[in-house]
Amino acid sequence: MIPEGSEQKHTNVTLISERYDVHRDTAYKWTGEESFPDTVDRAGKADVYDEDEVDEWLRKNFPGVWIKGQKGRNPLGLPPGDARDLLTLQRIGELEGRAFNRDATDVRTLRTYISKGTLARPDRKAGDGQKPEVNEDRWFRSTAYAYLNRPRRTRRQTTVVEQPDSEQQPQATGGPGADLELPGGDDQDLLTLEQIRAIDTAARGRPAPQAATLKIYQRDGRMPRPDRAPGDGEEPAVDEPMWYRSTAYGFIRSRPATRRTGTSGAEQAGSERNAQKAAGLRDDLELPGGDEQDLLTLEQIRAIDTAARGRPAPKASTLQVYQSDGRMPRPDRVPGDGEEPSVDEPMWYRSTAYLFVRRPATGRPRGSKVARGKSRG
Repeated sequence: MIPEGSEQKHTNVTLISERYDVHRDTAYKWTGEESFPDTVDRAGKADVYDEDEVDEWLRKNFPGVWIKGQKGRNPLGLPPGDARDLLTLQRIGELEGRAFNRDATDVRTLRTYISKGTLARPDRKAGDGQKPEVNEDRWFRSTAYAYLNRPRRTRRQTTVVEQPDSEQQPQATGGPGADLELPGGDDQDLLTLEQIRAIDTAARGRPAPQAATLKIYQRDGRMPRPDRAPGDGEEPAVDEPMWYRSTAYGFIRSRPATRRTGTSGAEQAGSERNAQKAAGLRDDLELPGGDEQDLLTLEQIRAIDTAARGRPAPKASTLQVYQSDGRMPRPDRVPGDGEEPSVDEPMWYRSTAYLFVRRPATGRPRGSKVARGKSRG
């Protein structure tokens, strides 16, 4: 019950949806979150909430939505100062992290924002002849704050119409992973590729595909591409590709089982070899050992191919043609892709490269001495 004469500001689902420009069903869904503020009263059939508590909850949980509901000129509570104060990129990242109650935004992420135009290019550069002299890129406070206070994109949440437990449908009906036990959580929780692999492994009782293999799955459509990526301009910022829990679980449940749980390592290896033979991949080649995610250059792949097959591999220019027409996988890593470690040229994971090296034999290359000799005979 609201005490008489209280100066507490109040809100309800309708007012929340109007202030933050979201669908009423989305605002209603928020009120069902365990951490959502408690009701302070009830007006007719509508629950009443403390407006400040709701605003603070949205700031912590949905900062992109929260900022749209702020009407002041400094909604993030940024430190005051002169508009022409000079700030480094690192300082801008620190201010952004503090404003949204998270770690500072990485400088590498901010550089991707500059390339996309989300953050303006620096107002000052080393050696630009202006005063005071600077030894690195700097931004005016006004420029930095325009970036920090910008409208933030947020993904629309899917409207969920709740049904009584007896009428709710299972997440999957009859699919290959319908009976998998997966950890609970919100559909919009963000998961990394390694977290998805760990959940897949625990649920199926056997190792999930390697990260390099999952990246191949993304390229050929067997796994959804990430919902979030560094520099996409959404909140919270991410430092690596990430998937919503709902997207990840859809993949885990729908992924066909390729090995029976409980089979021995020898049986699994034999099953894998049979599958590779069916695909025409050679299993008689002696290839150097190493981790599946070792990075190899095109020349290193050519050298391995030459040594394994006992004849010169296709020239680099020919392999580039193979990439364009699909006969060779495109590189897993390229310069400037934002991943670590950075690379100076296109590179392939060992697992990707070996799929190509083990391609089916096609006979002797055209134009070889033996082939020409036979043609003369």
